[in-house]
Amino acid sequence: MESFLEEAKGWTNNISISKKILNDSLENAKLMIIDTVFTALISSYLQYSEVHILFMVLQ
Repeated sequence: MESFLEEAKGWTNNISISKKILNDSLENAKLMIIDTVFTALISSYLQYSEVHILFMVLQ
């Protein structure tokens, strides 16, 4: 019986570790998506600014 309880404790610890790794992975994925979106927005804004400035210079 004690052997089973020890093994069950090990499973519980492994599940906790796996859950933490999964949560960390999800958090990293969220941060990567946010980073990608902001990078795209900034890039688009900078391209728009360059075109707008060029257009003003050419007028």
